[in-house]
Amino acid sequence: MRLRQKPNGRTKRGSIKGYLFTPLLIRRALISFESMVPRNEGYKNPQYLKIEAAFAKTVEPEDVHDCMVSVGKDRFLVTAYWAGTEDPNPAVEMVCGGLEWRGEIAVVQVGRVVTFYKRVRRTTAVKKVVAKFVTEFMRCMVVGDPFPTSLVAG
Repeated sequence: MRLRQKPNGRTKRGSIKGYLFTPLLIRRALISFESMVPRNEGYKNPQYLKIEAAFAKTVEPEDVHDCMVSVGKDRFLVTAYWAGTEDPNPAVEMVCGGLEWRGEIAVVQVGRVVTFYKRVRRTTAVKKVVAKFVTEFMRCMVVGDPFPTSLVAG
């Protein structure tokens, strides 16, 4: 399920910092995700992030899942894909011991006034966000439920 929509018309580029959990690294990586902003708007409020471009593997759009995860008053956009035939992701295992994820996960913090914060402000919540996302995704896969577009992680 996609929560992000590409802007129509001409755009300019910017970036937003977030975390990428890739199987190529044993820890999460703080990276800049490219943002697309309509030409007639400023960079302060980008509406769309090209998160899939940061993934190590090319993934079909229908295989990418977007989910808004809330931790108290803070919200995070989690974008991920599941690749059941891949090896477990060590970066996810590092922060969520015992949880096995086969694919990549990206996390950015959603703003209260702006669409996205320029960087993750509440880094301590990222572990809880990823754990909630992975746990719920696995539960849905087992029971055959559709994956939700929003979750609450305490």
